[in-house]
Amino acid sequence: MHKFSRLLPAFFITVLLFGCADQKIEPSPAEERDLFILLPDQNGKVGEITISNKAGATTLSRANESAQVTRNHIPARTGILSDRDIQEDFHDTLQAVPGTANQYILFFSSGTTKLTKESQQQLPFILNKIRERLPCEISIIGHTDTKASGEYNLSLALKRAVHVKNRLLSIGAPRKLLEVSS
Repeated sequence: MHKFSRLLPAFFITVLLFGCADQKIEPSPAEERDLFILLPDQNGKVGEITISNKAGATTLSRANESAQVTRNHIPARTGILSDRDIQEDFHDTLQAVPGTANQYILFFSSGTTKLTKESQQQLPFILNKIRERLPCEISIIGHTDTKASGEYNLSLALKRAVHVKNRLLSIGAPRKLLEVSS
């Protein structure tokens, strides 16, 4: 019993040491990895993105800078990719990125829902742009001046948006894509 009582504390100390050991989790060769690449916007401006997981975070702030992420490790910067490599490796993905929104301003005769002649002539052009951009979302937002009361202007703005929607529908715009507001 005397020998056992001397070994018992040593056993507990050993167990405690193993319990306090750094438990770094090594990635398995098949561990899933994600790649993030920070691309400039269409005007060449580069923003910033912070990629984080339970292990930590990494911030990318330079054009074409990349980071690889696994579940168990701090996201690691992997360098700056060339434009050529990005185009070759991600061509299909880049083709799916939507462009900037098109915006068209249509004018009405004062106090009415009647489009001006110039604005009426823009509708076929707008419809062609819609067809080029499919699938897309179309928001038709009605506006007015501030000469009348707020309630009247809000009502007129909505009527104008509905009128434009109906005109676009009458020349073939897809109904499910059109949304109106004022």
